[in-house]
Amino acid sequence: MAEPTWGRAPWFEQWAAEHRAAREAAGLADLSFLTRLTLRGPDALGVLTRLGAGDLSRDGHRCSTSWLDEDGHLLADVAVLRLSAEELVLQASGTQHGRVLGALRRGLGEAQATVTDRGTEEALLALLGPAAGDVLAAAVPGGAFGPEAFPAGAARRVDVAGVPALVVRAAAGGGAVWELHVPAGSAPAVWDLLAGCGAAYGLRPVGLAALDSLRLEEGRAEYGEDLDTTDDLGSAGRAGSAPRRRLVSVLLLDPEPLLFHGEVLLRDGVPVGAVRSGSYGWTLGAAVGLARVEAEVPVTPAWLGEGAWEVDVAGVRYPARVTLGPPLDPSPVRPEG
Repeated sequence: MAEPTWGRAPWFEQWAAEHRAAREAAGLADLSFLTRLTLRGPDALGVLTRLGAGDLSRDGHRCSTSWLDEDGHLLADVAVLRLSAEELVLQASGTQHGRVLGALRRGLGEAQATVTDRGTEEALLALLGPAAGDVLAAAVPGGAFGPEAFPAGAARRVDVAGVPALVVRAAAGGGAVWELHVPAGSAPAVWDLLAGCGAAYGLRPVGLAALDSLRLEEGRAEYGEDLDTTDDLGSAGRAGSAPRRRLVSVLLLDPEPLLFHGEVLLRDGVPVGAVRSGSYGWTLGAAVGLARVEAEVPVTPAWLGEGAWEVDVAGVRYPARVTLGPPLDPSPVRPEG
């Protein structure tokens, strides 16, 4: 049994292999822990239009929405898939389940719509990486999964070896993520099929550590870890303004130290923020994270570039590169199949 440590644990080698498979080939993950709700009824679209901003005009398309409270602070981050104007599927992090469900129920009011929790009846599997489309095509012969036939954000119902599945294509994790929503009882069979088809493409099962290191290399913030109700669209980097409080990406320049969360971020020797979530960027070869900084001036690329940045890791200061954009270009290593 591995001993707890703040250093490099024996399982880091497995973590690195999972990360690289998802970045360079294909990975398979179980995302059934995510919050998944369905809103149905004549007023379903109107309810979600009031709760968050996003393009919900097209059937079979998913988009990201930010839900705000009365003061303009972030209440939740929710991906909404419109199957029709009267049936919409909501997806959020597992930590947001109670928050999203509560906000949705309060938002219903007298509207003609009902909410259903999909978590008990349905599993969510994800193929990620540049070869993810190849693996899915092998599992569903005759299916069209290229970027032109199945663009990012699109969703379709397909048959996967006799199992009805709702397939959604998202843009993340090395350039492509294919989500398969399947009946919970059929999930093991679908997993085995995908794993078997993926063997020729270097597919590996991917765990939470690798999912976290992939997203932080790409600067993708997660509500409940990097963002909370004290943030607004400006501090989250979703508005055109240059606020004095901002989420930024951090990359250590020394490959040895690790980041977890809570490490102090310094500019020219002065503390200006702290790491919200940290991991190790196996593609980048150093620890990476997202941090919140506060300044007396607008946090702009110029202000970041003019400073000498360090992160205090267990009492030792290490130089770092701090940017508004992601430390790694999330484009796939090779074009998808």
